[in-house]
Amino acid sequence: MKIKCSWCDSWINDYDKVCPNCGGTNENFKRQGTGVPQTITELKEWAVKHNLPLSQMRTYIGENYTGAKAFGIYKDEVSGNFIVYKNKADGTRAIRYEGPDEAYAVNELYQKMKERVAEQKSHQTKVQRQPTSKGRPGKIVKSLLFIYVFIFIITVTLSGSYFLMLTKLGKSPSAGYYNYSGNMYYWQNTTSAWYIYDYDAAQWNSCYDNLDYLYDNYDDYRISSYSYSDYDVTDFTESDYYVEPKSSSSDDSWDNDWDDDYSWDSGSDWDSSWDNWDSDW
Repeated sequence: MKIKCSWCDSWINDYDKVCPNCGGTNENFKRQGTGVPQTITELKEWAVKHNLPLSQMRTYIGENYTGAKAFGIYKDEVSGNFIVYKNKADGTRAIRYEGPDEAYAVNELYQKMKERVAEQKSHQTKVQRQPTSKGRPGKIVKSLLFIYVFIFIITVTLSGSYFLMLTKLGKSPSAGYYNYSGNMYYWQNTTSAWYIYDYDAAQWNSCYDNLDYLYDNYDDYRISSYSYSDYDVTDFTESDYYVEPKSSSSDDSWDNDWDDDYSWDSGSDWDSSWDNWDSDW
């Protein structure tokens, strides 16, 4: 997934440890789950493993299919680039990705395939669950009204909480270097703490000063991650205090996208009418 670098606002991958444009640390670094297809061959294997009816899905892996209504990926032998595409209902082609990064290209189609499988299963479930309620109309209306009111109250409450949370988060400094009151500081998100550089000892130490003003006005004192060395300080990420950002789950429990959630029932037909063939993706 593409995200914005918090240092230079360039678009980068969420699995880039550092920004390829400015060298800044990616605070939202996300490891790719074990087993996620990285190549066109692995994507084919994943499709076979999950019994996906590629012909019904109109999905062409490793093939430059030119007909209408199709998703696909292939490697262009002339440029060497990997191309992810969608052919619309009128036959025009929308390019989702074209570049040298095979893993990124494969992931684009892989995510779309999972999305389409989930949507197909959702529609199938709705068809299977035909409404059988024979209750009195008045009772049904009252029940629905109660549900709508309840959902409305919950939505308003959660929206307010989410807004407050975003407001609070918006005031938090980003991990990085800050030059304030003649000293160099580093804010580390993983520990939610400030660290100060000791020039005499040439090392970073925990900081116990009152830095409320710096915390509230951090944008005025932030130093670009790639220019911290101009202030004669060492790289904080090499210090004993640095704690690498963790994934939302431990390394041993990363999401394994090869599970059975996206397996297709071989006895079920794929209904391509659920695809919006007029959109770019």
